[in-house]
Amino acid sequence: MGRLTVRLPDTLHRHLSSIARSEGVSLNQYIVYALTRQTALAYTVHHLSDEEIQQQRKAYE
Repeated sequence: MGRLTVRLPDTLHRHLSSIARSEGVSLNQYIVYALTRQTALAYTVHHLSDEEIQQQRKAYE
């Protein structure tokens, strides 16, 4: 398993720690979950071509 050291602003660290605590998981587990979720979203984004955008605009007119 890879290892990564990240510097976080204190406020973000406190916020993430608070969320992790409320979820009953470690800070590490919560950050892995959040990064996994964001990565999955990035891979599922569908970029529309200009043609598709024009077709959708016409459909709404």
